[in-house]
Amino acid sequence: MAAAPRGVGYSAGVTCKDDSTQPDPFLPKKEKARFEAERDGRNHQRCVTEDPEFVRNLTTANIARDMDRIRIALGEDKIGYYGVSWGTALGAQYRTLFDAHVDKMLLDSVMAPTLITSARRDWPASARDLAGLRDGSTLKALPGKEKSTFGWDAGQPGFSPFQQTSVLCDDSGSTRDFDEIWNARLRLIEQLPISGQYGTEALPCVGWPIPAQPWQFASGTSPLQLVGHLYEQVTPIGWAREMRQRIGGALLTVEDDVHGSLSTLPCGAKAVAFFDTGKVSNDSCPGAPVSPA
Repeated sequence: MAAAPRGVGYSAGVTCKDDSTQPDPFLPKKEKARFEAERDGRNHQRCVTEDPEFVRNLTTANIARDMDRIRIALGEDKIGYYGVSWGTALGAQYRTLFDAHVDKMLLDSVMAPTLITSARRDWPASARDLAGLRDGSTLKALPGKEKSTFGWDAGQPGFSPFQQTSVLCDDSGSTRDFDEIWNARLRLIEQLPISGQYGTEALPCVGWPIPAQPWQFASGTSPLQLVGHLYEQVTPIGWAREMRQRIGGALLTVEDDVHGSLSTLPCGAKAVAFFDTGKVSNDSCPGAPVSPA
């Protein structure tokens, strides 16, 4: 079910063919970024016009409502839930709307309670780059410079890029104005001359034509176990702490940098114990041994 939410696979309602025209390589950096952002914005607007009502309803809250309809169809009063990455936002939203129908919920590699598509998600990678410069490394030699994601497209059959963008932009209250984003980037560079320049330049929601419907998470009474990873960059540990402040629960800290790794570790036994007994943990546990370089 989690692999094919609304807008993916059999429930996909919009098929888009994007204009992939590339900017003139000799354009100044700002104008190159503007070209890409405005090109992608036109692609999105064209796709939205195919079925604007459908796209408007591609939100985490509506996917949570879909999930509850499945619960009803199965005749279950309560469900257990194990969510990873964006699935943690879906779980938090489901628990906000349907807390009485949650038996136990575990969320691993937790999203922040407010979806911000600006440079904040790049700060951990920027910090690692800065540490490499301090230690004499070059940026080219540092790992982790590949395009990062929220984990939505990792190993997901039937992945839909437009569905991902739709949910991201429908849920996010971030600005859709390129100049605001660019000016915020310049302010960050002024404050952090080295690391600030590695922030996102052209964001996927520039020009998105549908008003934002930001997440509205709330606490509940059903058993909730959060799992954060101490050194992870995709969903930093700070996000898990912020989510705990918003919705409650206990926070198990895994001492690794691997996104959603709990199920592969010996301390995954804590998840089994949680679903068996409902007993939560605020402990920490080691990740997998790190191989020597």
